[in-house]
Amino acid sequence: MLNWSLKKVLLSISLLITLQSVSFGQSLPIKESEILSTSLQRLTRLYDQSLGSNSRLYNGIKFIDPYEGKAVDGFPYYLVDDWQIGSIQYDNQFYDKIDLLFDIAHDHVIVESAGTNQKIQLISEKIQSFIINNQLFVRLQSPDVGFYRQVYSGELKIYAKYYKTVQEKMDDKSIITKFLSKRRLYIVKNKIAHTVTSKASALKVLRENKGEINKFLKKENISFKQDKEYALLKMAEYYDQLNAGK
Repeated sequence: MLNWSLKKVLLSISLLITLQSVSFGQSLPIKESEILSTSLQRLTRLYDQSLGSNSRLYNGIKFIDPYEGKAVDGFPYYLVDDWQIGSIQYDNQFYDKIDLLFDIAHDHVIVESAGTNQKIQLISEKIQSFIINNQLFVRLQSPDVGFYRQVYSGELKIYAKYYKTVQEKMDDKSIITKFLSKRRLYIVKNKIAHTVTSKASALKVLRENKGEINKFLKKENISFKQDKEYALLKMAEYYDQLNAGK
């Protein structure tokens, strides 16, 4: 079994190679660099697998489903009511090909402990980022503390906050818990987050180039109403392009 000291050695080797490349303006041949990188990743993954349920990834609290045994309409998770394979940066360590549940009704990330099938709710403060459904989520402190999808990251930044509200309703003398999907979109400009609800509100934030961006959207046949996230992504890219070097 690999121990923590060996893992630190592997990481140190990787760091030394990177520093040597930067210091002397040299780099390993592409094939050798790729082989070394792949080998280090495999050894690191072997280390994590060897730890099993003792891995630092499973440093959280036992997850108790508050809706188990209740009548529900929908589910609290992101996109599907099932595990999704993703990756996560947790407690300053990267884990790949991990089964994840993203509970957007409570803004929690859940993993399954190796060998025990026990659901573990991770400590949110220790999560730097994670990828699920090929989408990157990061933990932000504002506009509200929580996990946001990073739609675009340049001089401008675009974030989407997915969440679900929970409602209870009566049906045939029984209580049904219903989940309603919601989303908030933000443009972060000069470190200030602006809520976006329409194309007009987005253009108000990007007022310096409002005319050019409007023309760009029409030229590229981009509809804000049809896909707000994609439209904001393209608007942010174009805005950064127009203001590059200023």
